[in-house]
Order: sequence, then C-alpha cells, then structure tokens
Amino acid sequence: MKELKKLADEIVAELVDCGAADPEPVEQYQKWTLNRLEKAFRAFEKSAETKLAASTAVKEVWKDRAWTAEEKLAELVPEGWKLVPVEPTEEMVINGFESQPDECLSDPAVWEKYSQMSGCQQASYEAQLCWLAMLAAAPCCGTK
Repeated sequence: MKELKKLADEIVAELVDCGAADPEPVEQYQKWTLNRLEKAFRAFEKSAETKLAASTAVKEVWKDRAWTAEEKLAELVPEGWKLVPVEPTEEMVINGFESQPDECLSDPAVWEKYSQMSGCQQASYEAQLCWLAMLAAAPCCGTK
C-alpha cells in the first residue's frame, strides 16, 4: 500500500498548489485520495478473485468431461446422418472405386446375385456400394 500512498500524494500535488495551500487541507486531500485508491484497489482485487474463483469452479465442473468431436457432433447431426468433407479424401475415392463387385474378389453368393441383375440394377447397386464405402472412409469432424 506504500505505492498507493505515493500515488495519492502525486495526484494531490498535481491537482492542488500545495506550496500555497495550508498543510491541513492538503493532508485531507491526500487522505481522501489514498482512501479512494485503496477502495478501488480492494474492489479490483475482489473482482479478480471472484473471476478467478468462477473460472476455477467452471474448470472443476468440466475437468472430467473431455468431449470428443464425435460427442459434440452427435448432438448436432441427426441419427443416420454423417458429416463429410465437401471434397472427398483420397482414401474415400479409393474405397469407393474398390467397392465395385468383382468376380474374383467378391463373395460367390454376392457375385451370383450381382451378375443376375440388369444393367441399371447393377449401376444402382455399384453406386450404393461406392457411397457406403466412401462414407465409411470419410474422416470424422475435419480430421485428416
């Protein structure tokens, strides 16, 4: 508080012509100024302590709750929907192309069913497989 006393004296010296004034009023101005500075300082300290206590309390409440991006999105993205990048990633494109049924690589029962489809049915089935493979490969929440 020594610094506040010095500041109060400096303020009074700047505002009052101390050389021409009686010492008693100058001393009263200094005391009044010091009192006001101390009150302001205490209020500031209390305010800072309150803000710190509130911040600490909030951190304490949420410290055990580390939300993942998936958890945050679960509240925003409806069931059965998924957030995907505007431009597909390389992995998404590769998985989409590789999802197409192949006589050598596909399960024999799947290939048999696929080979009996019409051209339009095959195209529709391929598009559906491609879509599902790309969605499965899509990064979550902007991760790469």
